[in-house]
Amino acid sequence: MTVIIRANSRREKLPVLYELRERLEALLVLLRIGKEVRAFQHVATYGRAAELVVALSRQNEGWIKSQSRSAVGARGSGLNARPDGQAGERAELHHGASAPP
Repeated sequence: MTVIIRANSRREKLPVLYELRERLEALLVLLRIGKEVRAFQHVATYGRAAELVVALSRQNEGWIKSQSRSAVGARGSGLNARPDGQAGERAELHHGASAPP
């Protein structure tokens, strides 16, 4: 939780979010090892813990994606920059002609 607080209070959030990603992946590995060595009294306990870690990981990936877009938008300038901060190439992908059926 302190990593989330640290990321929230920093201007450059991506390095801390990548650190959080690594810690969550390590925690999931430890949970799996715990399950294999039967460290949990009930399988449901492992299942709930794993669900929570996966949910946090998904949320973190969303934060990373959001921050990555913001970083690209902040660097963009000139003809390829868009007012919404997205790169020009992405604008063509999202606003171009629709794909054939």
